[in-house]
Amino acid sequence: MGGRRDSKHRLGMNSRWLSGLGRIGLMLAVAWLAAACGDLAPAPSIPSSGSLPVANATATAPPPTPTPDELDEARGFRARYGLRADDAWILAVAQADKALAAIDEFGVPLMPFEVQVLHARRTDRDVLRQIQDYGGLHPDQYAGAYVDQRMSMGFVVMFSQNVERHRKTLAGLLPESVHLEVQLVRWSQRDLEAFKAQVEADHGWAGLLGVQYLTAGRRITDDVVCVLYRGPVAAAAAIANYYGSPPWLVVRRDGPLPWSGPRGDLTIDVVDTTGNPVPDLDITFRPLDPEVEGAGATAFGTNARGRCIIANLPAVEYEVTVSRIGPDGRQQILRSVTVRLPEGGRVVRVRIEG
Repeated sequence: MGGRRDSKHRLGMNSRWLSGLGRIGLMLAVAWLAAACGDLAPAPSIPSSGSLPVANATATAPPPTPTPDELDEARGFRARYGLRADDAWILAVAQADKALAAIDEFGVPLMPFEVQVLHARRTDRDVLRQIQDYGGLHPDQYAGAYVDQRMSMGFVVMFSQNVERHRKTLAGLLPESVHLEVQLVRWSQRDLEAFKAQVEADHGWAGLLGVQYLTAGRRITDDVVCVLYRGPVAAAAAIANYYGSPPWLVVRRDGPLPWSGPRGDLTIDVVDTTGNPVPDLDITFRPLDPEVEGAGATAFGTNARGRCIIANLPAVEYEVTVSRIGPDGRQQILRSVTVRLPEGGRVVRVRIEG
């Protein structure tokens, strides 16, 4: 049977990703850095075809899938640090069990060899601790610090007041080799912790709106508190209104509520114009209804018999795309079809040219 292009995923700021934010002082810069990319070490060579690992596609339930925002986040991170950033690879890594360990440290899933590439660029961690210690002396102004991987010995530190004073003091405390960027932000770390406590003390909107509260936290590169939930897209505005729509609050959706309706197995047989099966093709599918579980795109692949089995999907309408990596390393779409999956499942035969 066809193989999913890896087993699980969590791309973007889900509850596990946010759980690592408590260790923000030890994180490297995550994907949402807004600064331009500096000199980066080249990424290792990655085979353009046949490199996406294949896992068993008959799991009892499909994995969560990345949303468009999450794909953009991973794509931006990878482009910044010189890692492979085509959509097929991003989806495969997002669903690989062994890529999840990198989330706590980097904010996005990364394969182990990609983590090794980034580790090779690391900077003196003692300097970061010195910056944090200094910031701790000014809790009403300090807003956090992190390693800036755009350059060797690069660091970013944020304060809500007296930026020039802190810049001069740190320049005298730190080694001359340190490249320090001091940023002015609106709220201190203490402020943001108080805002977060306010959210955690009352999230009664979850029951009122019929949505699922996941968590609240802060990315070290953002001067806001982010609330994460599952449910309808329209609920985001209502959640912000619940707290009075303060400027320190960002509400993000982590997908729809778990599907409670009928399910079925979607079997896709890909053949050429002569009817022969076509192996080793990429199969992506997404529900056309954004309120259905797994509304992002998920990558699978055809096996040696040209078959791909995607088990236990919600019985709704899907867009199915057949593609492959071309000689230029880019994804080539061979055909897209719309499939309505009935309860219990169905077999779809897709014919492609060449």
